[in-house]
Amino acid sequence: MTTNIPAGYAIIDLDQLGSQPTTEGSEPTQGSEHTPTAQRESTTNSPVQRKARVVKWAGWMDQALVRQVLASDPLNCIRGSTAMKWVEVSTALNDLRPQPIFRSAESCRQRVKKLVEIYKVSSAL
Repeated sequence: MTTNIPAGYAIIDLDQLGSQPTTEGSEPTQGSEHTPTAQRESTTNSPVQRKARVVKWAGWMDQALVRQVLASDPLNCIRGSTAMKWVEVSTALNDLRPQPIFRSAESCRQRVKKLVEIYKVSSAL
């Protein structure tokens, strides 16, 4: 799966920028944002605790996401079809071989938003 990058776009090595990948589903509990994750999970009062492991976005995942976003173009589609375009991006990432990327459409949208934010900060320097 290769996509030609249009003129004017640049590839950014996020590892060199020191960006921290986002974690999905991490919400502060009991008003403490600086509590380590292990402590947060042990102090929750919820009867059902989540056991799912959150996989952070790796550099190769970001590259695959950006290539798919450039191919599907969910940012410049007509009003009303944006959600379907993000589902298309998510489905394409799920179908990658040999290593699929299992992310929801909302997760993909949030990660692209974060990458654009990182790009704006790095280009302003």
